[in-house]
Amino acid sequence: LAASLGFTEVMGRHVPTFIQQNDHEGLTRLVGHLLAIRVGSGFLAGVFYWAVTATWLHDLDFWAKGILALAVWVRAPAGLFYALHLGLNRAARWGIADILRQLSTVLLMLPGYLWGGLRGAALGVLIGEVVVLLVGWVGVRAYARGLRLHLDFSGMAPYLRFGLVFYFGALILAAFERSGEAVVRLGGGDYAEVGYFGVAHSAFLTGAVGIPQIAIALAPLLTMLRFEGNQTTVRLWMERLLKWLALGSMIVILGAVLLARHMVPFVFGSAYQPVAANLIPMAM
Repeated sequence: LAASLGFTEVMGRHVPTFIQQNDHEGLTRLVGHLLAIRVGSGFLAGVFYWAVTATWLHDLDFWAKGILALAVWVRAPAGLFYALHLGLNRAARWGIADILRQLSTVLLMLPGYLWGGLRGAALGVLIGEVVVLLVGWVGVRAYARGLRLHLDFSGMAPYLRFGLVFYFGALILAAFERSGEAVVRLGGGDYAEVGYFGVAHSAFLTGAVGIPQIAIALAPLLTMLRFEGNQTTVRLWMERLLKWLALGSMIVILGAVLLARHMVPFVFGSAYQPVAANLIPMAM
């Protein structure tokens, strides 16, 4: 997340404009600049990750932390390739990255752990990120011919300003979303309460993550319509999006109120019954 810099939103907003203008050279130049920045930010994020984990989690395997730091670096440019798919109005291909990462967890991380413990699991994560990177590159190589990594900030101010708005918003959300277990523990709760919160929070994130994904997936379409001056259709699509998100949210809330106390013991076991009470405010 720290290496993302909001470039997914930049791609979704600005790449369709280059496509509409048939400006392949301008698109390649933009991608080259953003990729160079992303490689640099990914390197810094990897170094920061390693420094924090080496200082804080000093009892864990040294090489495992180094391998995961390298995976952080590899993930940064990979994310940009998939963001380019989004800008090209290929939302389905943009989402392939998450699917590949989930598969790599099963196919690579688990066997890696059985083979080499924590270090092997970390190596599985790194290999999975490399696979994601290669698949992303193959998918956009037709739009990246002549691509050069050139760290040049001239003319990049409008793109960076746009991306940083979303970037800081994502950092604030992450700070709140990832601190819940620590707050419960510091507040005097035992680890059972931390676990109850964690399960409810994971269920919340499963639904919450999909909301911005749906909205961002429509960004290229709305950008093209706006570029064509078709404000009426833009307004119609936004109204549809808001209506269906509102409807879906109400179904989730009602589901939590009516079904949580029955479903939680069925899915997680009777020991997790207190999770049902946590699901209702999280759904709201």
